[in-house]
Amino acid sequence: MAHKTSELKEAARRRDQTTYRLLESDADNKLIIAGPGTGKTYNFRRALEAAGGEGLALTFIRALVRDLERDLGDLAQVNTFHGYCKHLAHRVPLEGLTTGFDYYPPLLLLVAEDIRLLGNGEVGDRDLERALHNLDDSDGLISRVLQLGSYYNAVSHSDVVYRVLRHLEANPASVPEFPLVVVDEYQDFCLLETSFIDVLRTASPVLVAGDDDQALYAFKDSSPDFIRGLAEHPEFERFDLPYCSRCTEVIVDAVNNVVKEAQRQGNLSKRVDREYLCYLPDKLADSKAHPDIIWAECSVQTKRAPYIGRYVTEQIGLIPDEDIAESHNANYPTALVIGRRHFVEAAYDVINEAFPNAILRSSAGLEINALDGYRRLARDADSQLGWRILIRAAPFASARKELAGALAADRPLTEIVPGDYREEHLALAEIIRQLFDEGITDEQITEVEHELDRPFEEIEAALGRDEEGERDPEPERKEGVPTIVCTSLLGAKGLSAGYVFIVGFNDGLFPKDPDAVTDDEICKLIVGLSRTRKECHLVSCGFYGTDFMHPSVFLDWLDVPIEKRVVKKDYWS
Repeated sequence: MAHKTSELKEAARRRDQTTYRLLESDADNKLIIAGPGTGKTYNFRRALEAAGGEGLALTFIRALVRDLERDLGDLAQVNTFHGYCKHLAHRVPLEGLTTGFDYYPPLLLLVAEDIRLLGNGEVGDRDLERALHNLDDSDGLISRVLQLGSYYNAVSHSDVVYRVLRHLEANPASVPEFPLVVVDEYQDFCLLETSFIDVLRTASPVLVAGDDDQALYAFKDSSPDFIRGLAEHPEFERFDLPYCSRCTEVIVDAVNNVVKEAQRQGNLSKRVDREYLCYLPDKLADSKAHPDIIWAECSVQTKRAPYIGRYVTEQIGLIPDEDIAESHNANYPTALVIGRRHFVEAAYDVINEAFPNAILRSSAGLEINALDGYRRLARDADSQLGWRILIRAAPFASARKELAGALAADRPLTEIVPGDYREEHLALAEIIRQLFDEGITDEQITEVEHELDRPFEEIEAALGRDEEGERDPEPERKEGVPTIVCTSLLGAKGLSAGYVFIVGFNDGLFPKDPDAVTDDEICKLIVGLSRTRKECHLVSCGFYGTDFMHPSVFLDWLDVPIEKRVVKKDYWS
């Protein structure tokens, strides 16, 4: 790994030249194709500084908001995409909604139930999301969503974007103006979201960034074709950021080899071609210290013999103090454990015993909770949405029939709830109000626990949460103690760590079918590898319970130096 000083200087010159070209360009619409760790945020900051005034920074990934606020907050309003649309929704009049409309993420679960109840088709909330994401009202689903949303005077994530988009399209003068709008992770946007950016760029210059090698959200109707289209768009000037200052040389080489093998096998056929290089002026020392990817082949993984968790815990315990301190100072996790959910959770159970500060991040699905109804009735005893939530969570005898009639006739739900039902639930709503405003008695605590069949501590915790979802928890930082995040490959987007462990690195899991590898799995592999700042461990198992498993075929795709470790019963002796 010998590198001449002249090579390092040339790398620095080329990287600086890209930023200079970006800042000197007078194009209103700019696109950055940026692989993992290639300095998007740095270029966002320079571009916002050059634009002057407060800009707007949007990202699709919630985990990135905190970092962007830290790095860009003095130059731009920083939001998630959906958060910004909610912000706009409260500032422009939306057709069919009154002032003070409700923002309720699980709304489409209720709307799908209503559509089925009215006999308008066997649809689920995913069908409604798909129609909104693709701007497709051919089956009338979007119209039904808007109609029922207006009935409840409420919106959720996707329909609020749709409503704001249609308002801005019909009222161009109301499109907000900024010196510059920067948009991150564009490869994860769907048609609804890309259309929204198209509207924003009618009033402001935009700088879009993304990487079609990291497109992971096809399940929500996003497509890397949108960023590929911008790469060829005559109204956009393209800039590539080739130098990765996050990953070591072996990781960058592995990513390039994965792309090469993927394309040889017919995957990533429409990929935007570009360079991806290790920025050795920053990464030479780490590259020399960690020249290999490590493959740990655990002989077995069971509850009684959790070798994967034991191995990962041991390796985290060996991380040098200086690397722990570096991760704390630079505000990234010391260790990141990623993979399929059941492997990550099994590893976390072992890790957490040795490192109680380790955190497990998992994406909880949306659900309808009676407490959501009581919140609303505590504010407004006639809340349409409040009563609809309670009818779902605690239905009365003739609820379905009465609800169908009210929906068909556009009648208030307060007209169909029985008197004793109304009295009972308003009394509980009053207790919830008192809990917020005054505190409640032991008798009232017992009553709430009995009615909701949940311990009071859980009720308090649920009431204290923002229904839109809190930001992901951050591991507690203590001097000399590694910070550890365990999450899925999808959840790892937006994160990086000194030491990365990809667990469950087996055929049948990752990839699911080694003879039919998908673009999505390849992108997940690239994302997983490129979270690494120092050392990457690929951890497989021979037996999962009693099932024999082969190591992942992806090992053959890497084509870089790999240190193999056999982890069996005598490994720890």
